[in-house]
Amino acid sequence: MVLRLADQRPDIRVIIRPHPSEKAESWRQIAEPLASVSVVENTDPNPWILASRLVLTTGCTTGLEAALLDRPVVSMIVQREDNLIPPMFLANEINPVVRSISQAIECVGEFWDGSNDIVIRGRELRNQLLSEHIEFDSERLASELIANIVEEASANRPRENSKIEISNEHEAHLRKNVKKIHWEKGAFSETDIRMRFDKIFSVLGKHKPITINSVGWSVFELTPQ
Repeated sequence: MVLRLADQRPDIRVIIRPHPSEKAESWRQIAEPLASVSVVENTDPNPWILASRLVLTTGCTTGLEAALLDRPVVSMIVQREDNLIPPMFLANEINPVVRSISQAIECVGEFWDGSNDIVIRGRELRNQLLSEHIEFDSERLASELIANIVEEASANRPRENSKIEISNEHEAHLRKNVKKIHWEKGAFSETDIRMRFDKIFSVLGKHKPITINSVGWSVFELTPQ
């Protein structure tokens, strides 16, 4: 798709951000001879999403993030329509879907030229679809909502039962499914958390003692003293 788009529409600047489980080197080899294509890796996707005119995904979480950031999005799904995997991804439920490389290139080109109604109509319908899947509050931050839920759950649960046990079988399943992503990259330690709080306190100019209690793999309960 990238090769055909670069050949047919060299005026369209394409930024490829490989999935963390993919080999970025393969994408770099494809992009190297193409003047209109660049590859970025191991970066926060949000700045790239916000700077883009259109986000093309294959149904990954980036498509959902782009939708939440109110950017035009198209999902390219080339599997058979009876394939049960694509409908499992919310990005494919809330964004316009194209079913072939040719249709994707046509859609991108028309949108770039300002004449594609699929993307425009899809963007208008998206907010309604999002509200059916994601609860949000325009008056409060997501962090506040999460903190309130955690606080209520903690208040209703006996302290001695707060430990979350992760079985060896479950941990082995998690390790298998992170594929090529380094398992330890996702881990937080008590030291990591304290260092982050120290930075926050240094900016605020005050310090508040906090008890950090491990309740599972990379999951901690934070309680002010």
